[in-house]
Amino acid sequence: MLRLYMPNGATLHVWSDRHVTPDVSLIHTHPWGFKSTVIAGSLKNVRFNRIPGDTCPGFDALDVFYEQKIKCGEGGGLRDKPTLVQLGRDYIEMYAEGESYEQTSDEIHMSIPLDGTVTVINRTFNDDVDHASVFWRVFSEFVSAEPKVATKKQIVDITRNSLDKWFNRK
Repeated sequence: MLRLYMPNGATLHVWSDRHVTPDVSLIHTHPWGFKSTVIAGSLKNVRFNRIPGDTCPGFDALDVFYEQKIKCGEGGGLRDKPTLVQLGRDYIEMYAEGESYEQTSDEIHMSIPLDGTVTVINRTFNDDVDHASVFWRVFSEFVSAEPKVATKKQIVDITRNSLDKWFNRK
């Protein structure tokens, strides 16, 4: 996504399928709670819950994930060692233009936006604003979603795509 930080902790996100890191690990928490409002387009928000108990070979591998703490932002990355956890998909929420949803910092989720979707996130900061968790399936590799500085060409491509799709700009 293309991210623009605004005053009062708000962030504008313009989501793009064109510049996605392949096989990125999408399931995560945040170091802050937030309210997300869809300005244009739509998205699915998939929440997960931890299944209590020890993970063991008898469980379906599709339910078993590695969890690892990360330091968020540029120059961040993995912290400590991964642990095995079992996650269950809680429910899938669908949000369209003008709709909002809220999450606490410890809720596990993944966002699946339509290409070009625009959202505004209003964050509520915790004491620790730097650390969150990422999750990826066992038998797969972690792929970082660490932010990168966008090139001018990427900024133009992502914003033009969104404007053309959702704001009748042709």
